[in-house]
Parts: sequence; C-alpha cells; structure tokens
Amino acid sequence: MSVKGKFVAAAFALLLQMGFVESAAAACGTATSQLFDGGAIATRYCDGWPVNGLGTTLADASQNAGGFSAFIPKGYSCLLNTGNIGKYPGGFRASFQCGGKIISGVGSTATDTGNNALGFAQLDAAAGSHPCLHQTGDMTQFVGGFRANFQCNGAVLSGMGSTATDAGRNALGFAELHAAGGGACLSPNGGVRLVSGYFEVTFYCDGRVVKGIGSTVTTAGQDALANAH
Repeated sequence: MSVKGKFVAAAFALLLQMGFVESAAAACGTATSQLFDGGAIATRYCDGWPVNGLGTTLADASQNAGGFSAFIPKGYSCLLNTGNIGKYPGGFRASFQCGGKIISGVGSTATDTGNNALGFAQLDAAAGSHPCLHQTGDMTQFVGGFRANFQCNGAVLSGMGSTATDAGRNALGFAELHAAGGGACLSPNGGVRLVSGYFEVTFYCDGRVVKGIGSTVTTAGQDALANAH
C-alpha cells in the first residue's frame, strides 16, 4: 500500500476512534421494543425521526439505536425489521436500511451484530459512500472459526475470526482498508490451514497474496490485516 494510502487509512481509523459520527447524534426519546429469538429491536424517535437498534437486551438495542441516530443530521435514519435478521449456527446477521443503502453487520450475539453494523455505517459516513452488505451464505464456519464475506461498493472482501464477532470485526478492518484505497482482500475457500500448531490465513488483495499467522483464527486474521497495510 502506498504512503498516501496508509495516511488515508490512518485518517479513517482516527475519525472512527474519535467518534466522528457519534458526536453529532440527535436527541432521542425512550425506546420501545420488538422481541425476536435471541434479542430485541429498539425503536427510538430522535429529533422526530424513527431509528432502530439491535441488541441482546432492550438496553443494548436502545444504545445501538442511539449510535445510529448520529446519521439524522446527515438527512437519513437507519431502520431494521425482523425480516432482515438472520440466525445461523454461531451467530446472527442483520441488514439496516440507511438512507436508501443497505448496511449489514454480523456477530455471535445480537448486540455484537448491531455494533458491527453500526461500525460499517460509521465507515460509510466517514468515507462518503461505502456501504457493505452481508447476505445469506456469506458466513462460512470451519474448524477453528468463521469467515465473513461482505460486498462493499461492488467488491467482495473477507474477515476471519475464531467467532462470528471476531470475523465481523476483522471484515470491518479490511473494509476500512478498502475504503482508503488499499484494495479488496478476499480469503478463498480453504484459505485457512494449520502450520506447526498455528493457524495460517491467506487473503488475495487485488492480486497480492497476504498471509497471517496466529495461535487462533482471530489473531491470524489480525496479523493478515496488519500485513495488508
């Protein structure tokens, strides 16, 4: 990755760490809930706009909705219904409608899934437009962990982790890299193997081979992300 690309990637990371989007959050009222197997969808009215959040508990879902309220000053809100929540062995997926764009998240719990989707929504806002979609069949479970694929601005990229939550976080990191011009990194089927007791993961980043090694799939995915920069 070029020096300029590394600078842009660092700038994106700094904006997200500083709460670039959250700082402009609207004033929100008390949440109402819709329950489903594994969690709740909270609805809050923020400056008159309905906003949804996802969580294992109503408190977590309400907090998640508060995070999504940050986009109201930008002229849109993010909405979610139970039809856009999926459950599979090891976790959940959810897709929010945010101003005409679909933005997804994955996680081991409903709370982690909502937070992952919020992270992708914050990236989209910081980048100008970089929505990422996760669909049925985009999560693969294997011995030792998970691979989560996302479609981001026409490119497919992956995240690897010992849990669905860690795979989602790793995918968000690769999406930040992609938004900063670092290329789309995809891990193929069979992209994980055991080498001398360690996990080795392989990503293909626009023709460049990037590997990561760790004692777990999560640490191997983190190592690959560091090596991709």
